[in-house]
Amino acid sequence: MVNGSAISRLEIIRELERVSGKEALNSLINKRLIEEEARKQGIVITSEEIEQEIKNIESNLSQQGGSLEQTLAMQGMQRSGLEMQILVNKKVQRILEDKVNITEGEVDEHIKSYKLTPPKGEEKQFRDKIKEQLKGQKFNKEASAWLEQLRSGAVIRYFVEYGEIK
Repeated sequence: MVNGSAISRLEIIRELERVSGKEALNSLINKRLIEEEARKQGIVITSEEIEQEIKNIESNLSQQGGSLEQTLAMQGMQRSGLEMQILVNKKVQRILEDKVNITEGEVDEHIKSYKLTPPKGEEKQFRDKIKEQLKGQKFNKEASAWLEQLRSGAVIRYFVEYGEIK
């Protein structure tokens, strides 16, 4: 209520649609396409895999002096939302795993092109970190292209227009 005047649930929903409708619809379409493709390929992600990823996140956050609960609260997110994001992301990772391998040659080229020098005695950790960074970059690029390909091959009918949808 604002000065005795109620704000209806319908007003809230309309405002949310106006402000974020396009992004929400895009997200739902992408999730649906990912779920369908994972199902076609017989990909199943276990609750143990999701829990392990959450433990990894918690470990990383605690090393930085934070906690998962704090981070989720700051992002206005609940644990179930994080679990859903991990589930969808793991399915995409599994689908694209053959396309995002990084060779030692790619690591060497990155080190050479950016003139990087590993700290003495930490060469392996240094290379592993670069390999993970390159893998993440490659994954993002491949995932984007793959999702665009899925979208272009899908029959998507829009019943509400939120502006240009990509």
